[in-house]
Amino acid sequence: LGESAKLLESAHNWYVIRAFLAVEEGDYLQASDLLDEARAVKHPSPAPDFAPIDLWETRFEIQRGRLEKAEKWADTVQLDEEKLVNSTFLILTLARLRLKQYKTEQPDSKLDEMIELLELLKQQLISKNQTGFIIEAELFLSKLYLTKKHFEKAAEKLIFALNQSEPQNQLYLFIALFNDYQEWLHKTIDSLPEAKWLLEAFETQQNNHQTAPLNNKSQNNNQTNRVTSLIEPLSGREVEVLQALKSDLSGPEIADSLFVSLNTLRTHTKNIYSKLDVNNRRAAIRKALELNL
Repeated sequence: LGESAKLLESAHNWYVIRAFLAVEEGDYLQASDLLDEARAVKHPSPAPDFAPIDLWETRFEIQRGRLEKAEKWADTVQLDEEKLVNSTFLILTLARLRLKQYKTEQPDSKLDEMIELLELLKQQLISKNQTGFIIEAELFLSKLYLTKKHFEKAAEKLIFALNQSEPQNQLYLFIALFNDYQEWLHKTIDSLPEAKWLLEAFETQQNNHQTAPLNNKSQNNNQTNRVTSLIEPLSGREVEVLQALKSDLSGPEIADSLFVSLNTLRTHTKNIYSKLDVNNRRAAIRKALELNL
């Protein structure tokens, strides 16, 4: 039963990965549903859970920009500085929050605290030879120093990460953290042979963005054709309901926001599903995006 037990214990990870992909596509409703499914299939295990589902949910909230709830979580965080490795996923989640907050209201002091914590974590990760997390910690340190305009220190951290084993495995994080700093990135690593793959990845991404408008023009024409092909157009009220369905509000909350009864909302929703030829909320949202509604 050894292998079977392991599969059962990790079955929830399949849903977590799908939820992560849904978030990347901006489908937060689906991500939430998938995390609920992950919770439903998760089996108890005597092994410690270093990346719990609730912490994934917090990451998604941070990425979505819903920082108030994430900050309440951060206020409850307690760490054992002698065993930070056991809290690596948590600390890297906290780093995501601090960077996101800094764009609005976070004081420098919290960035300094985050840098100090990541430096301690990195030393413990090195002692455990956990290369993947070492790279991630260094990349966040680089971005934090860059945010504080400590350019030399940021460059030092970035180059250290590039010289670790298989940094290509963290390509997504390189792009996510430094996409807005490409000019600085090129100046910093343009002459480094070990950075050639990363610069090529950014160049590929930029080329894809440049060709996107041409593709979008064709897509917009297709969307226009789809809109005009609807058997019956949505009424003004149904359009309002459809826009509300794109939020994460529950049915009763949507009804309250539109000042209608729940039964009236259900009638509008049923009509919307019929006109869009779908049978659930997620499908309706996808169809609405396709039709540019």
